[in-house]
Amino acid sequence: MTTRQQAKNARHEKIIDAAYTLFLAQGIGSVQMLEIAKEAGVSNATLFRYFANKAAIILAVMDRFMQDAGRDMQKITTMPLTAYEKLEKMFTYFMATTPEVTQKLVRYLEATEYLAAVEGIEVPSSTTMFSEVVDHIIETGKQDQSFHTTIDLKVAIHTAVTTFSYMNMKIEKDQTLPFAQKSAHFDIQMSALKDMLLRALAPVNPV
Repeated sequence: MTTRQQAKNARHEKIIDAAYTLFLAQGIGSVQMLEIAKEAGVSNATLFRYFANKAAIILAVMDRFMQDAGRDMQKITTMPLTAYEKLEKMFTYFMATTPEVTQKLVRYLEATEYLAAVEGIEVPSSTTMFSEVVDHIIETGKQDQSFHTTIDLKVAIHTAVTTFSYMNMKIEKDQTLPFAQKSAHFDIQMSALKDMLLRALAPVNPV
């Protein structure tokens, strides 16, 4: 790689770093392109040479969110558990994750909603964010039969993960509003949803 190309790559990453920092701190919708350029220490013209519009930057930052938020989730695949138990661990991760990771998940959801509403761009769901883990659970479930054997396992697992992660992120996102207060029933409701989804997927005769 030439020195020129290295400099271009470094500048590209610097812009993404700046947008990442601003999006986390201020939210997706409120950050302007001029703010990103200033934070990155580049001119407006340079910024637009690398990213044609805000949507392009959001997509790049979302990839970073996916990598960061999904890193700990990967550990589930190596645990000596049944597929059913790994799915339960996945749900628990969403409920017990640190505020820092929760904020990244919330910003990811915020980005998907912004792009769909403002730019008309369909982006990956939260299931895709953790696709490797979800696929691992599905394949392991086919082998150990720890799920209900009469259901379409792929559809059922994707639906369960999407439903649970979206609800968890959506409610957490609402709590970031200045006038909102976290419902005292939030944890109870999420625990109830977790139990309902797991019961629907449980085998008739548990292994």
